Amino acid sequence: MINNQKYITPEIIAFELSQIYKSKIWDIGAVRTWCMNVETRFIKDIETMIKYEEIDLTVNNNMVLLPCNIFRILDVYLSDNQNGLDYKNNGSYLYDLKQNGNTINLPDNSIVYINYSGVNIDINTGEFLIVKGHEEACKTYCKIQMFEEDVAFGKFNYSLWAGWQQQFSGQFLGAKNNYQHKSRKQIDDINIIRGNMVQRIGDLPLHHELFK
Repeated sequence: MINNQKYITPEIIAFELSQIYKSKIWDIGAVRTWCMNVETRFIKDIETMIKYEEIDLTVNNNMVLLPCNIFRILDVYLSDNQNGLDYKNNGSYLYDLKQNGNTINLPDNSIVYINYSGVNIDINTGEFLIVKGHEEACKTYCKIQMFEEDVAFGKFNYSLWAGWQQQFSGQFLGAKNNYQHKSRKQIDDINIIRGNMVQRIGDLPLHHELFK
């Protein structure tokens, strides 16, 4: 990750915060979770996310455990030459799988494939990555979360904390409209991606087959 043009790690966010707020312990697990929340709950910049295609997942008890970095599921299917599956999603698992309107029961250890957009992961370390241009919003959100308990018990200046909240609103909205990592052609093509947002996947070609 040294001199990476596009991403930074949560460790950098934690380190920079620890240099300013030295009395706090910036646990990397908490910082990682807070930064992922910023990327997936607030900024939601799908154009800078990764398209993961033909990811095989194992079925157990007719349920499919989802990867932790999913932002938007594009397709769920058994093979490329079949229509996509309908499903229910509780946030952690897919269940009640249906094909052509009929419920299907798959044996344990069988494979279901998915295409999805998700937050970026370092393939060598498995670490969650933050898009450059989003780091200030991440740092402000981390400060809000870290000092919230102190504010509640009157141990930290409320006006300063409230100011961070107002600052964060502007930062994440600015990050949503950041064109730092988009070429001119990618900016022109954004509407194509948005046009793919549909209600039902079963009647459509699989995402990774659309542009062949």
